[in-house]
Amino acid sequence: MIVQNSEISNDVQQKIREFRKLWWNNFLYNPIVMVAYKLDPYYCGETLDAIQWDRFLEQEIIWMISENEYDVVIIEYSEYVGKLEGFSESYL
Repeated sequence: MIVQNSEISNDVQQKIREFRKLWWNNFLYNPIVMVAYKLDPYYCGETLDAIQWDRFLEQEIIWMISENEYDVVIIEYSEYVGKLEGFSESYL
């Protein structure tokens, strides 16, 4: 409504747009929100930037697991994303 209000200057409207975009990006790219959004079967992280997600996966997730669990986590995640094995639609 603020952006559509002709009484508010274009500069203020632009600052509001920028603030909203920044706020949303900071919210969405919070590690907990990001994982939940990516793993939610309804959204599957559809609006996540692939480069940011890959970087996040490497920097935030991988360091939390032991080296011997790394392959298991990556395989299970790949099956989830690809809807394979126990994550297939027919199985669910």
